Amino acid sequence: MNNNSFHLQEILLVVRKNMHSVWVFTIVVGLLGAAALFLVPRKYESTVVLTANNPQITDKAALFNQQIQSLYSGYGSTDDLDRIIGISMLDTLYLAMVDQFKLHLVYRLNALDTLRLRQLAAKKLRKDVQLERTDQQQLKMNVRFKHPDTAASIANAMQQWISKHAMQENKNRYEKIVAVLNEKIKGLEAEYQETTGKISQANALAQINWLVQDQQRLLQQAQEIRKSKEEFAVGLAAMPELVAVQQVATPNLKHVYPNEWMFIFLFLLGGFATGVLWVIIRNSK
Repeated sequence: MNNNSFHLQEILLVVRKNMHSVWVFTIVVGLLGAAALFLVPRKYESTVVLTANNPQITDKAALFNQQIQSLYSGYGSTDDLDRIIGISMLDTLYLAMVDQFKLHLVYRLNALDTLRLRQLAAKKLRKDVQLERTDQQQLKMNVRFKHPDTAASIANAMQQWISKHAMQENKNRYEKIVAVLNEKIKGLEAEYQETTGKISQANALAQINWLVQDQQRLLQQAQEIRKSKEEFAVGLAAMPELVAVQQVATPNLKHVYPNEWMFIFLFLLGGFATGVLWVIIRNSK
């Protein structure tokens, strides 16, 4: 242990005697690193903040029952926000942004076919987009780009695509229900016409009474289904945006990458360590 302490003291003594060399290494590496930072492309960040609206607001129970309306919150649940986050991670979203902003040209990519070119650009864009879920049940989309205006435009375009996609999914569900109810009504109307023909051909009074009762049953079913269809149609017409935009993206004139002071500190630290190592090796026997 004493031998190890002795060698450590020798190393510290050598470093202390050659501190001027260590400082030269530190300053040179720091200056070279600072100069290299001017060659690194700046990136500017724009942020859009989203949250989920409650899709049950358009439920017929909320629209037609006054006592239950107070039970429906305007904001959605964590599951609704998870659905929005899932949409924001779709490849189709990033491919749409590549096509809209011609990002394969901006990134200066080369590929043999258009499909591969779009995929490469979407992959690079995905690296420039950071999704952050907050404790306030919000989704922050941070978009970094070398032009501040383009960063804000891409962030807002992504928000619009997500809102449209989420809205279309919910709208399709309602439209499918309305279409199924329409088909059911048409089937009941056809049965009613068929029963009317049977009544005109029937001779026995008991058979006629039975057919008339069957007609009334068909009319009652048709009325109930029409009522449900009208309620779903009202819900479709009154359907709000499922994605609430709490903050639109605006251009940020201060770049977020690279962090010059952090990199300069790391360069100086690396230069100092390199200088110490060089002095030790040079003076070793």
